[in-house]
Amino acid sequence: MGVCNMMFPRCLQGFELQLCRNTCLDGVRYSCNGEGRDYLESLCMKLPDEECLPAIESPVQPCGEHEFSCGDGQCIPGLGVCNNKYECLSGADEEECDVKCSAEVPAECAEFIPYTTYPNKLFNLTTEDEYGNFSASIEFILRNNCTDVDEYWATWGVCNMMFPRCLQGFELQLCRNTCLDGVRYSCNGEGRDYLESLCMKLPDEECLPAIESPVQPCGEHEFSCGDGQCIPGLGVCNNKYECLSGADEKECDVKCSAEVPAECAEFIPYTTYPNKLFNLTTEDEYGNFSASIEFILRNNCTDVDEYWATWGVCNMMFPRCLQGFELQLCRNTCLDGVRYSCNGEGRDYLESLCMKLPDEECLPAIESPVPHCADHEFYCGDGQCIPDVKLCDGVFDCCDFSDESQCSTVCSDNVLQECSPFVSYTTHPNTMFGLNSTDEYETFAASIKTVLQNNCSGFDYSHSARGVCLMMYPLCLLGHEVPLCRHVCLDGVRGICHGEGRDYLESLCMKLPEQDCLPVIDSPAHYCGDHEFSCGDGQCIETLAVCDYKFDCLNGQDEVNCLEVCNNNIPFECSDVIPYSSHSNQLFNLNNSMQYANFSSSIQVAFSNCSVDPYLLRWGVCNILYPRCLLDFELYLCRSTCLDFVNVSCNGTSTGYLQDICMQLPDKDCISEPIEYDYFLIP
Repeated sequence: MGVCNMMFPRCLQGFELQLCRNTCLDGVRYSCNGEGRDYLESLCMKLPDEECLPAIESPVQPCGEHEFSCGDGQCIPGLGVCNNKYECLSGADEEECDVKCSAEVPAECAEFIPYTTYPNKLFNLTTEDEYGNFSASIEFILRNNCTDVDEYWATWGVCNMMFPRCLQGFELQLCRNTCLDGVRYSCNGEGRDYLESLCMKLPDEECLPAIESPVQPCGEHEFSCGDGQCIPGLGVCNNKYECLSGADEKECDVKCSAEVPAECAEFIPYTTYPNKLFNLTTEDEYGNFSASIEFILRNNCTDVDEYWATWGVCNMMFPRCLQGFELQLCRNTCLDGVRYSCNGEGRDYLESLCMKLPDEECLPAIESPVPHCADHEFYCGDGQCIPDVKLCDGVFDCCDFSDESQCSTVCSDNVLQECSPFVSYTTHPNTMFGLNSTDEYETFAASIKTVLQNNCSGFDYSHSARGVCLMMYPLCLLGHEVPLCRHVCLDGVRGICHGEGRDYLESLCMKLPEQDCLPVIDSPAHYCGDHEFSCGDGQCIETLAVCDYKFDCLNGQDEVNCLEVCNNNIPFECSDVIPYSSHSNQLFNLNNSMQYANFSSSIQVAFSNCSVDPYLLRWGVCNILYPRCLLDFELYLCRSTCLDFVNVSCNGTSTGYLQDICMQLPDKDCISEPIEYDYFLIP
């Protein structure tokens, strides 16, 4: 490639474009490490260094996941292929195109469809009028023959149905299943059949996948590409196209760069250049600025915390680049850091630097050098807190990626099924007992079980299973291996084995450590109280903390195997009565806020002829409307409790309507007595 570009200057729009001198030199130094380099470099030196073919053609430049390689080192967004515009210098982006892409999409669909193909052969749409009539007919059905239509997602579905996605020169239709899911989500009335018949014309292979389903939100630290795809927030405006639609590199005020000195890379994932606030443009100026502050900290301050001093200097020099915006350190955060790190006479100068920083639209005090993460949480280094069990699990949960750096081990949830109640995350392999494969773990467990069953008396496997599992699977906590303690193992053996097999089991225990190990909180004799949940490792938490999207168990068991039906999205008037409920009331077919409101009103009207204490009325209505979500189970009010409540509230003259409602409630696995017992006493 280099020789060709050297011999044949590029002809572009009537101008001669020579290979750049630096590009040629980079290529030579990359390709030639022997004694011939001097001659090749002498040829390169004859090339120009201005108005020349730039370094985008360097032989070490790979293209990204959603980028197209022009074949000469240049990379362009994938959506730039076959769009009737030459974006490759070589013109390769418009060659061998099955179809041509077009951005001529109506305004109401442009949000969803960046490029499409014409015409729509599937529905025989060729003219603007035909597209308009097709859209209007669907809109009429949605408005007149459907109930509970979500207009945003209905528009999304219609647009994707009418305008096949054009991706790298290929036509990508909406998937049949995605369309059907959208119809069932948006239309609950009699118009559904016709809409489903349209969906059935769509393909079920090589189509727009369900990542764009209308019920797919993006996460807290993710960026929505606008077409259903989600990418990490730090992937925005970083000069790489990660959205299929290219939305992550549009409308960027600044471009992000990861070129940060090693000592600051721990704190600053992406920054902007130059630092206009302190007039730092060159590497030397950055170095001198840093050295001057370091000199003051070392010579004019006392009691300096080096870690946080480095943190502060790095954040001062390198504004954070987040989603294409420059985010300076906040003035107050800087001042807090100086007062925390410097107690001597050098403080005045450092504070004067802080005063140049902004006090609005800046890096907030969550990154203060005095982190306050809750128990069982990990501090990410940029102020973010995540659950301990997410540390070193192979998934980036911290924005600065610190949860997966400096891990002595990587956590895994790959444990035998019988051990999953006791061990959520472990480390592999088990070097203490030489266990590497599933077969070896199973054989080890079976051998101990045989000893327990045949050579022990007073054997209770329900307790021994926990001990065997913790022996085989060291807990992985905060990225460190925490084996079972030797004395805990010995206590367990002596508690469950009184026969001749004890010696063998004790010999296994003696291989375990007696320091830096799992303490006695795992004792098998520890039982949790009423209304408590056992984490499986001896820890007990409140039952209402189970499946509430917060990790309260050290081992994360309170958020495992959740059906994701619990939520605290409950109207204010019921929030003090019902802490967690399920998403819908299936018993009374309540699915949206309007249905809940109508049902609530009908109950309150029925109670209008009764002399009911307002608080008790609210308690009763809320418990009927919102099934309690407890331990991730849907728990309705008991039939008898409801009837007693109605009879007491209405002095035995309740309406048939209220009694009919109560009779629909279950008489088993339900709330058998009022939670608010202090307010409601049935005689």
